[in-house]
Amino acid sequence: MENLWEKVVRLLDELEADGDLEKAKAFYERHIRAREHSEKDLDIALFELREALFVHPNFSPSSRHRDLKTSIAIVRDEIGPTVRIEDYFERFDFEACRLEILPSYDSWENSPGLADYLAGNTPKEPAFDEWCSRMAAAKAEGRKYKRLRFVTFPLIDSVRYEIDACFRRSAMAGEEIKYFAHAPVLKGALGTKDFWLFDGKELVILDYRLNGTFCGARLASPELAKDIAAWWEGVFEIAGPIRDLPFWGDRGNRTAEKRRR
Repeated sequence: MENLWEKVVRLLDELEADGDLEKAKAFYERHIRAREHSEKDLDIALFELREALFVHPNFSPSSRHRDLKTSIAIVRDEIGPTVRIEDYFERFDFEACRLEILPSYDSWENSPGLADYLAGNTPKEPAFDEWCSRMAAAKAEGRKYKRLRFVTFPLIDSVRYEIDACFRRSAMAGEEIKYFAHAPVLKGALGTKDFWLFDGKELVILDYRLNGTFCGARLASPELAKDIAAWWEGVFEIAGPIRDLPFWGDRGNRTAEKRRR
């Protein structure tokens, strides 16, 4: 029986042949209602189609056929086999680069340390202790972790916590972390996708639900990895060090003070 991903690929083939935007929209709407596949697979595939058919930046009604083809090419590049991200952490040779662009992540929103941080106390975050140990070990081996965080102001509490409490520790352990706040910089990156890029040649796309819950990782094509590596190199060089953010190191005291007023 044809699975959802196979249906998506078949649809893209058909669309590329006739440029029928209405057929694509009908397919999308039908599968939203049917829910005939697992929630994870459905969320991922439908997000890809929605991105291609409705919100791709190149789309305009006056040039449907050309822009639909552009969208199809992007989606086709992104569809790849599912992978275990841990496998790449263990085997990369010199550099692992992470792009974070979601407004918030479920792991930080529901973190046990968030309340402590907002109260001005030292947060307890056992899972992040393990991450910092990984950073220190990689640094000793001569391997680098780099992170680029897209931010919008004003920051919500969970993002302040992520950056100020957790990133501060990770940076001390050896991770190089930068930020940028200008959305146009994302153009050409993947638009709305988080990723890990390993050694400039293996691109792993991270799938999240709209609430920031992680739901899987997929390996992108070598061609897309090459393009993203060039984008990353230029953007990371000019991005601001995370320590330059004005609240760096305040451990939530300003937020707590505001709430007491």
